[in-house]
Amino acid sequence: LGELSSRLIVGVRGADLQVRFIEECFPLGQHVVVCDDNIVWFRVFREGNFATLEPLELEMLIKRASQEMTQHGAHLWGISPTCNANYVKDSHAEVWTLLGLIYGAFFGFIVLHDPSLYTRNGQVKDDLERSLRYWNRDRVVVRFRHYACRKRDKPGAFKARKGGISASLGETKHREEAAEALQQMASGFARPFIRLPSAPRDQKRDKEGNLVVQPGGRGPKWKNHVSDTGVVFCRAIQSPLGPKSWETVPA
Repeated sequence: LGELSSRLIVGVRGADLQVRFIEECFPLGQHVVVCDDNIVWFRVFREGNFATLEPLELEMLIKRASQEMTQHGAHLWGISPTCNANYVKDSHAEVWTLLGLIYGAFFGFIVLHDPSLYTRNGQVKDDLERSLRYWNRDRVVVRFRHYACRKRDKPGAFKARKGGISASLGETKHREEAAEALQQMASGFARPFIRLPSAPRDQKRDKEGNLVVQPGGRGPKWKNHVSDTGVVFCRAIQSPLGPKSWETVPA
């Protein structure tokens, strides 16, 4: 690496603590980009399918993210939370500033050194909590929905040979930490912006009207408005009595 070798810094264990460590390495106002080490590809959706990025396109995306954050008063940005082309193709607006997940595999932020933005509910739901904490502060996040990446394994799900968070927690603790984190956020600071799904309200039904469960009876099969993160994002409504309030319905 030559001269760059002196600039390599070994971080700390834990995805949640690592991002905080990274932020504290940089001065106030610095734009920092965080990228996972197990990304298989990074592409852009063009003309009906994913395409390889043009030369310097990634650099241009990062520079544009700085501009969009400045324009909208945001301090957190990301890309599409899915690499499924069937969902990305329906994203007519390339830049999205509404409430949603800032995917933890590739994202950027402006250093604020604000303790209220540090996640504190473990690693499994770290990117969801970060998204909600920045939303709670700014009421805006920036997402480039036509850019996506694919990881080696399904994000957020436990896999014994996956490494990373799965390896550090184990299956039982992984499941318990995820459930506890969702409960803490939904009943705490993020209560105005998310809710936990409930059956039968959010459960799918078949053509005959019967409630659908997951294979093996592992619980309800949720409707599409329930995020893969395990929550329902809520939308802002304009109250006739005054400023915007939040309604616990799908965003």
